[in-house]
Amino acid sequence: MKNDLLDQLIESREQLTSLKAIDCRMAHERVLIDRRTQLPVAGAVPEFEFERRGLCSAGKRLKNPACGHTMARYRIETALDNLPDHAEFLRWRGELAVLTDSIHTLDHRKGEAEKQSANLIKNKHHCFEKIEKDRLERQFLLIKHQINEMENLHSLFSAQIEQLKNNILAAINEAIRSEVNG
Repeated sequence: MKNDLLDQLIESREQLTSLKAIDCRMAHERVLIDRRTQLPVAGAVPEFEFERRGLCSAGKRLKNPACGHTMARYRIETALDNLPDHAEFLRWRGELAVLTDSIHTLDHRKGEAEKQSANLIKNKHHCFEKIEKDRLERQFLLIKHQINEMENLHSLFSAQIEQLKNNILAAINEAIRSEVNG
């Protein structure tokens, strides 16, 4: 039984060590802009109005717990399950849940904001009335500011989830020492 726990702890340590939260600012949600026309690129799939930069490779997503489209956070959760008696277990479990929900919510919000930005670029391009064009420009600057704030928030979430991973990793290392020496 003791060897089973030790094996699980060592496996969790290896899993956590392979993870690195990347501050990508959710670049996958960015709408592509045609360099020649400076207009948003139309979506190739009918249900997507605009083309997006797209997801990182599966390999990158597998290792990035800060990604909105990753399974890496499950590795943190699995590692945490090996520490149910740790004093920080419940707090860490809650922190991971909040970060997961926050990242998912932010991913959707940023996608919608990028779509709004692309629509404003398109509408501004087709507008010939100065007053209306100025109004669209103000809206565009506002949405770009909001997108920047969302990207900054993702940077914060990335740092928080990396710190959480490191805290759990330290606890696992301590549990391994205890198992080996105890």
